[in-house]
Amino acid sequence: MRSGVLALMIAMLMFKNSPAQQPQSDSSPLHALFAAEWDYDSQQAPESASERGDRRWNDRWSDRTLAAIAQRHQHSRMC
Repeated sequence: MRSGVLALMIAMLMFKNSPAQQPQSDSSPLHALFAAEWDYDSQQAPESASERGDRRWNDRWSDRTLAAIAQRHQHSRMC
């Protein structure tokens, strides 16, 4: 899951400076998806988010309960 999000973020950065950019309105839903997945991943793994410089979840630890693992598994199956 994290490697997929990371690959998408790298692809975004590569195409950000490309000369043949699409209009903003065409890519807005995709950027919203990236932002939502970034936030979800950061919230589910706050320690990793802190390592990446995202300090919004510094007051939490990762939830390692069976219910949380099942919920993350269900989320990853939907993506």
